[in-house]
Amino acid sequence: MGEGQQQQPDDSMYNTLRTAVGRGVEVDLYMGETSNHALTHHAQRSFYEMLIRDGIRIFLYQAPWVLHSKFVLIDDDAAVVGSSNMDIRSFVLDHEVNLMVVDRDFVGRLDEIVAGYREHSHELELADWLARPWYQKYLDNTARLTS
Repeated sequence: MGEGQQQQPDDSMYNTLRTAVGRGVEVDLYMGETSNHALTHHAQRSFYEMLIRDGIRIFLYQAPWVLHSKFVLIDDDAAVVGSSNMDIRSFVLDHEVNLMVVDRDFVGRLDEIVAGYREHSHELELADWLARPWYQKYLDNTARLTS
């Protein structure tokens, strides 16, 4: 995905995540508290309430570090690692590359990375998200219009 482009789930990805939660799958997203692209960051944040309400847990990796890794762990057996973000542009337009790896040792090593992320993150609670200042809500929702 190119610099400064929007990062939001397309409908099929969002429905996949929501359906997984409905089946009892634990879905955790690790996002950065900050980003090196303000517009993208605020557009991404505009989806947090919807995701949390649907049972998707969001963990914010502490600023000032930018979390830029892109991988998905599937149980203990498989992982998808690549360059794409979770949006339609990455999936369809930008010819991003992803690799599915079915290897418990590989997944175990990625799980160790996630454990490190968890140590430096905090879970975003809905009440805290809704209580953020009005100007942040304004920025997030305005940026969403550009996505």
